[in-house]
Amino acid sequence: MKVICIGRNYADHAKELGNDVPSEPMFFLKPSTACLFAGQPIRMSSIPGEIAYELELVVAIDGYATNVPASMALGMVSHYTLGLDLTARTLQNELKANGHPWEKAKAWGGSAVLGDVELPLTSSTDLQAMAIELKKNGETVQKDSTANMLFKVQDLIAHVSRYITLEPGDLLSRERQRVWGPLRRVMCSKDSSTESACCKQPLGNGRFASLRNGVPLFVVGHCPGRYSTFF
Repeated sequence: MKVICIGRNYADHAKELGNDVPSEPMFFLKPSTACLFAGQPIRMSSIPGEIAYELELVVAIDGYATNVPASMALGMVSHYTLGLDLTARTLQNELKANGHPWEKAKAWGGSAVLGDVELPLTSSTDLQAMAIELKKNGETVQKDSTANMLFKVQDLIAHVSRYITLEPGDLLSRERQRVWGPLRRVMCSKDSSTESACCKQPLGNGRFASLRNGVPLFVVGHCPGRYSTFF
């Protein structure tokens, strides 16, 4: 099992970060150890610098395949959910500036937060016409439509399968909403513990709250106990 992440899948996102709009899909991999499943708390990485979050549509692959035609690609999808892609943004910028790979900034444990509700792909599901939304503590912080993505899911699956073999359980995560934000490293509120010590504690849980008025909604709640909200 692996997570196949699609980069620069929004024209506005590419421009926002000063990158060229790609003419074909760009992708990179996260290992299975990056996945944070339902019930597991989101923890701040020990990697120094800014940690950014991005809301993404995630589809699950249910078979082995290579060179899948785009016309057959959606038949490889068993279900979909929403997820958060967490990135060590400061480290990523340093790696990019030096022409190095991004894995250290993208593939750390817990950097792929998955929703806990898996919606089946049916004949009426249109993955290209979904308004998706991220709320933190009741406030909408990301909201957009999958119609604004550069490449369709079936085209992404076909493209990726030309280069790597797809396997049951693989996840394809399509980047992302046009707005992203940083996680905040928080201080303990009841004692004088250092920031680095506090960041080792669980910061909160994400959950995929099914559909609300037809909109897939990823909700992130307040952090437990004495820790502040992590955004």
